[in-house]
Amino acid sequence: IAFQMHDFAFHLTLVLSGTFASVGHPLPGGGIDAMPSAPTNDDEDQPSLSQRGISGKMSKFVKSMSPHSHSTLDRQVPSTTAAVSSQQFSTLLFPYKLFGPNTYFGDFECLHGSLRRATMRCESGGSTLVLKKRDLSELIEEFPQFGDVWVTSAERRESSRKRALSQLRRPQSYCAFAAVAIQKAYRAWKNRVLEATSQLLDVVCPILSEHVKLVDKSIGSKSSGSRLSHRGHGGLRSMATPEQSLSLFTGEINKMRGNLGNLQAEMQQQAADFIEVREALDALLQKQQQQRQGIGRG
Repeated sequence: IAFQMHDFAFHLTLVLSGTFASVGHPLPGGGIDAMPSAPTNDDEDQPSLSQRGISGKMSKFVKSMSPHSHSTLDRQVPSTTAAVSSQQFSTLLFPYKLFGPNTYFGDFECLHGSLRRATMRCESGGSTLVLKKRDLSELIEEFPQFGDVWVTSAERRESSRKRALSQLRRPQSYCAFAAVAIQKAYRAWKNRVLEATSQLLDVVCPILSEHVKLVDKSIGSKSSGSRLSHRGHGGLRSMATPEQSLSLFTGEINKMRGNLGNLQAEMQQQAADFIEVREALDALLQKQQQQRQGIGRG
């Protein structure tokens, strides 16, 4: 545990390696932050998982994560006879937001002078740097132009953490959580690309259609030049002049610039989303490397 909920905030933490996570209790309506409590041996009067509505794969997973369970999933009894107490279940905290290398956490409480709002846990072996609250205050005094930026960033990150907490509805290991996050980010990126492509086609197709019409009119005027010569130039007035065509293209290009500006903003948001995806992917890769190293040593 890096720190737990309601601790005093004396520092913020910068992750150099490994994976850390904000952890909480999953609930059907959204997770809640909690403190890890020590298990007790008074389990006789506690309801079982099946009595609390937890069964099937979730029951097996919770039983395997219990601090009193020393058996593997293959040795566990069926979920209908699983008997993990509510006190044991309360000691289980599950990740809902991951922090990989080159990220940091714990800044919100330091900047706002509040107690810790969540519990942070190391999910895989790693190393960190600690910036004390006193040193952070000195940095803000030395560079006041960045103080408001840091506060705004901390508030935005805290809002992101709360949104992630509201999605904590079932227990997941951090590897499973990272895999789900990658899938969601990829699908969201794919949908944005398809939407942007559709918008560009909506802009380009009318321009090409208008250009084809102008070319057809120009070819038609050349083929009927002899018939228009004795009628004067009155019929040509109804055709688009080069200035009008240029004005039309200029207007459409300005529309495309506006759409491209919106697309650029979406791509910037996408880049921010991919940072979280990269952190989750780094966590998975580090886990695989650790497993391979363990197999090699064995």
